[in-house]
Amino acid sequence: ESDGSWYKGSGVNITVDALNLTAAHVVIDSTTNQPSEHLEICITYNEYTPPSCEYSAIVYAYDPDLDLALITPQYLLGEDGNRYGEELTNEEIEAIGLPYVDIADYEPSLGDEITIIGYPDATGSANLALTNGVISNFDTFAMEDQIFNYSYTTDAIINPGNSGGPAYNSD
Repeated sequence: ESDGSWYKGSGVNITVDALNLTAAHVVIDSTTNQPSEHLEICITYNEYTPPSCEYSAIVYAYDPDLDLALITPQYLLGEDGNRYGEELTNEEIEAIGLPYVDIADYEPSLGDEITIIGYPDATGSANLALTNGVISNFDTFAMEDQIFNYSYTTDAIINPGNSGGPAYNSD
């Protein structure tokens, strides 16, 4: 935030060059209503250690109405938290080999089991948290004679800090 406060959220890389999908409210500075000028991407290497903040990031695109944002690494971060080196190219980011996931080929249905992964504040821990649930409701909208789901309800426990994190099915 431009007032010096910090917020955290979750996200997931969706491309080989580390395009990261998160929630728009995670990256928007509430003071200016614009994308924050200071974002860090912290990587989780395993479930036993806290994330390692290794990249500063820029907002590639965002939509407050859909509450979605895409961010991408911009610079490497040193242990002191400062940027170093030249701005990263897509080729350099791809060469780092950060893990990514594919977006589902289909929309979930009522009763589908899901797993939510993220960093909720409620745990009081910097480590990854995992909760399970089922899709219990959804809202739809129509566009060009097709119906799309855009909002899902689940009984999985989701807290602040989970925002922007992925929901996985068994595939």
